[in-house]
Amino acid sequence: MKVFIPFSPPDLPKIGGTQKEPELYALIFDEKALYLFKTFNQYAEKISLQGLEIKNNCIYPLAQCVISAPHLESLVLNGNDCSPKTSRGFIPIFAEACQYIVKNSGRKNTNLKNLDLSLNNLSSDELNKATNLLKSFTSIKTLNLSNNPNITISKEIAKKIAQNKTLQSLSLKGCWLEKTDIENLLDALAFQKSKTKLEELILSGKTIFDDTTVIPFEKLSDSNIKKLELHHLSLSIRDLEALTKVLKINQTLQTLTIDISHIMQDLSKQNALNSFISAAMTNKTLQELNVYDDEGNILELNVTHTLQSSTFFQIAFLMSQITQNYRLPNQEKLKSSRIKRNSRKDPNNRRSPEEQISYLDFFKKQPISKKGGGKEIHDELIRQLKGHG
Repeated sequence: MKVFIPFSPPDLPKIGGTQKEPELYALIFDEKALYLFKTFNQYAEKISLQGLEIKNNCIYPLAQCVISAPHLESLVLNGNDCSPKTSRGFIPIFAEACQYIVKNSGRKNTNLKNLDLSLNNLSSDELNKATNLLKSFTSIKTLNLSNNPNITISKEIAKKIAQNKTLQSLSLKGCWLEKTDIENLLDALAFQKSKTKLEELILSGKTIFDDTTVIPFEKLSDSNIKKLELHHLSLSIRDLEALTKVLKINQTLQTLTIDISHIMQDLSKQNALNSFISAAMTNKTLQELNVYDDEGNILELNVTHTLQSSTFFQIAFLMSQITQNYRLPNQEKLKSSRIKRNSRKDPNNRRSPEEQISYLDFFKKQPISKKGGGKEIHDELIRQLKGHG
């Protein structure tokens, strides 16, 4: 079910869509909307409540309907308010209602797989209450908490997440996390390794981290994380060195996304970057490395073991400089560069230079910009591309 605000409020709530994904056209979720909700609740597989004013007296029966929905697999709750507004938001009240129903009836929802609580402007206290939904819906595999910039991950919240036995993916993208938040989460996941099923972790930060503290990336070696994304979370040089140590012994992490743009622009940090790239290229478990710059427009590279790590760094650095002077075809920006290894089933399968480095022909055809030594950088890149196939 998709619920959204129309451009002009209708006189009465109306239903559209399909039986499995019905659409409720309403501005306020009141008794009339609740009545319609109950009529298709037994068939719905996806319910989205977005941007609604939900009457306070409808929250408890709404929770009853959601918990008892026999086919519900996806629940999206974005930007809803209570009506009339209270000091507490809709999410914590809804979570408490679900918890009360489960406690007194013993009935839990075992069908829900995806829970989306993004865009709710949750506070840390509200997030603590929201994570209790993991006890009311006992089969959740994906939890989306993205774009809640005011939350912090306390040790209590991290423990609830780590102890869940079904959760496989957690997104905190667009949340302004501090190093202590990440540390609490990684500590809990390592401590609860035998219980947690979490394999995908997506995080965002709000600043360029300094060297006063280091993210405990070594905890990744004691966790089950296979995919780690660090968006807008600019690592310090000590963070990068800690991550390098992990990659040297990594046996679980398969996909890594990081932002090292401010480090990449500093040639004095080349040795640390070389060590990081070398560890990533030689690790037998890591399959994909995504490196973002501060504008998200580094070109896509396909790199094989025929390139030495130091050579790769030089090429990547040169390409990051060139992208400051050139646009991609059709003025489009690529969001990341992806470094992918060839299939381990055929280690002798080597690609041609054109296959190894995307957009080689594009760079050859570009006019040379004098800005920032563009010609020298351009010529050096082409020379390196030709020399390493």
